[in-house]
Amino acid sequence: MTSSSASSMAAQLDPTAVNIIGAMDEQSAALVLQLQLEDIATIFATAKGKGRADDSTADDAAYALRLHQQDLEASMVILEDRKMCQSIARAVQDDQHILAREAEAEAVAVRDRRLAHQMDGQPNAAATAAGSAGGIGFPGFRPSGEGEEEMSDRAIADCENLAKLTALYMSEADGAAMLSSGLFFDSDDEPKGESSSRAAKRQRNAAAAIERRCEACRDDKKFFDVATVPHCRHDYCRDCLDQLFRLSMTDESLFPPRCCRQPISLDDVRMFLSTETAREFQRKRPELETPNKTYCHVQSCSAWIPPQSIADEVGVCPRCRLRTCTICKGSMHVGDCPWDEATQQLLQTADGSGWQRCYNCRRVVELNTGCNHIRSSNAGVPSPRLLLLLLLLSIIHLFLNHGHSNA
Repeated sequence: MTSSSASSMAAQLDPTAVNIIGAMDEQSAALVLQLQLEDIATIFATAKGKGRADDSTADDAAYALRLHQQDLEASMVILEDRKMCQSIARAVQDDQHILAREAEAEAVAVRDRRLAHQMDGQPNAAATAAGSAGGIGFPGFRPSGEGEEEMSDRAIADCENLAKLTALYMSEADGAAMLSSGLFFDSDDEPKGESSSRAAKRQRNAAAAIERRCEACRDDKKFFDVATVPHCRHDYCRDCLDQLFRLSMTDESLFPPRCCRQPISLDDVRMFLSTETAREFQRKRPELETPNKTYCHVQSCSAWIPPQSIADEVGVCPRCRLRTCTICKGSMHVGDCPWDEATQQLLQTADGSGWQRCYNCRRVVELNTGCNHIRSSNAGVPSPRLLLLLLLLSIIHLFLNHGHSNA
């Protein structure tokens, strides 16, 4: 492969081809990828045997082209996998009402068996039968007679998110149909005796199935590009929600991200945040949730010291391993921190009351009964002063004994 061939390959190399997934429909993306792969195959076929043995430029270009070919093939695999996932999801969606009816029939049989056991005087067997039926169900299904009047906001939010995922990864029409139909039942399968509040929620979903208005920027967005906060049902577009979470990591007055004075859970809106924002927020959340945070006193480091790295009011930096006082936020002290107001007030009180401090553990001691000697509260652990005194006494004792023996 010659240098001219290398330049022609570089001209035909399209680095944006592997990023087209999601930017266009699947058929167009597959066509673009296939044409790129055919062009690369043609270049390799026409360039065989034309290069010099010492042409390193051509070798580098061929290597780059080979890497690009691998990226294109990986993108084709992603498209094929997505088609398979969509096929499985459509099958589940088409059969969900059949599965719901089968599950409800099974639940009715379990209740009948439970009633029969109760009439026969076998409460334990009834409880066992009820427990065995506890695993029946799936999102959106609730057996009749068990809290059917009202559905929780959490259940509605989960089903709305399912409709949004359907619109994003299957088709917008399928997602809008799922949302406007009430998410749980077809019009023919609507439960009898539906409460007015639930009917109002279904009608509101149908009216707002196509577009939603962001509470922050007031722009109308597609319903699958808008996150609904579960506790207050307010909507935020992707850009505004992502900006709110990013600002909360730099301005602690905005942490945690809130709507109507209630925190917005990351798990509820993760699918609407960028990957970088969600990952960074999850990494910084323990730091932001910690009151009275301590950072490394070395300005060139300034790493956050987590609570598990703090003991006896001294924190060990996880990055540089230096020790920081958690009271004054400076370097570690030997003894009491001069900035500790509580300790200084205690020492002033002790001085005015005539209290003393243990020479070993430095605790304040008040004489109540007994002699004036102070012993450390660490029982069984002699103080360094006591060890030195015992050593001096032993030396004096040996010296005196040696003098008497010489006499």
